Amino acid sequence: MGIGPVDGRVMLKIRRKITAQPEFHFLTAGDDREGASADFLVTARARQVRGVIRESPRPVLLRRDYDERAIWDAAGISNGVITGRPPLGASAIEVVTALGVLHLRTLFPPPQESRWMLSRIDLERPLAADEMAPVTITLRQHVGGRMTRSTIAGREGTLGSMEFVLAPA
Repeated sequence: MGIGPVDGRVMLKIRRKITAQPEFHFLTAGDDREGASADFLVTARARQVRGVIRESPRPVLLRRDYDERAIWDAAGISNGVITGRPPLGASAIEVVTALGVLHLRTLFPPPQESRWMLSRIDLERPLAADEMAPVTITLRQHVGGRMTRSTIAGREGTLGSMEFVLAPA
């Protein structure tokens, strides 16, 4: 038994870096969020389901290398807006987050020992590859040199927003 296909709003708010295998906990009213590494919301069949992600005691056994260069090579920045097209093999979420990182590294190069990290993504619905050609990221806010909020748009219009924070590398 599951929640059904995710067909509406999706939100992920990352509180801290996750270094062990994650555990997803679906919440009911009054459940404890304390100690969670992230909060999430998914919408399935018009019902919003909330939960948290906690680190398990199990270590990560295998890491998949993620090379953003192919996505960056297919991108262009003009008037503060970054536009890209997904290269073969890249998922829509990989494209959006890689473009967000490149955008901020270009506009606001991080100091040594720091990097821009995704802290929140809020989507109207799950990203679909056919909506991503092209995809644009537009900076909306830059707060205190340490936090940003950007809008994500695809061929059909606004897809959502994402926030990045400047964090230790």
